Amino acid sequence: MGLTKRQMMFVPKMYPNPTFVLFFEKGDTGLSWTIRDYSEKGSPKTYGRRDFGWTADQVRQEAKYSFDAPAVDTNEIDYWHERTLEYNKQYLVNLTKSHDTTIAAGVIPQATAPDNADGKEDKIGQYLRVSKRDHNQEDLSRRAKVSASTISRIRQGHEARKSIRVAVANVISEEIPCSADDLLPLD
Repeated sequence: MGLTKRQMMFVPKMYPNPTFVLFFEKGDTGLSWTIRDYSEKGSPKTYGRRDFGWTADQVRQEAKYSFDAPAVDTNEIDYWHERTLEYNKQYLVNLTKSHDTTIAAGVIPQATAPDNADGKEDKIGQYLRVSKRDHNQEDLSRRAKVSASTISRIRQGHEARKSIRVAVANVISEEIPCSADDLLPLD
């Protein structure tokens, strides 16, 4: 299963501002890509491989969150600004509150896992938080051979086929107890 060339990503090791960025890979070599920061109104801040030296695969590996992005023209600044704010609000709300103090102290904040309605952290969130290997959602999707959007949908409480839940649970259970039933939506 291939990844789309466009991804909305949160990559704190590469881009320490607490915001999602639009990642776009050009070609198939992994050596030509850009990220665009649409978090502020107006023209986006644009960076490329020349600014960081990383390959596209290295960027993907470091992403704490990564979601397929639609093929909308990057000049549609208002559209991308709104999408960025939506992702930031949904996934990074806890980071923006502590950004100034943690960045000033040299600590890049890690995204926190969303909680379920009963206040209990989901199994995927537990896995990402306690993993000894500093896994991220993209890594989990790659190892389970499912899309990153499927992992996100499971975390948001959406139903997934049992074969998908089994594949994800098998990866998670390498570090914490997890079964396919643990990944069912809450009633």
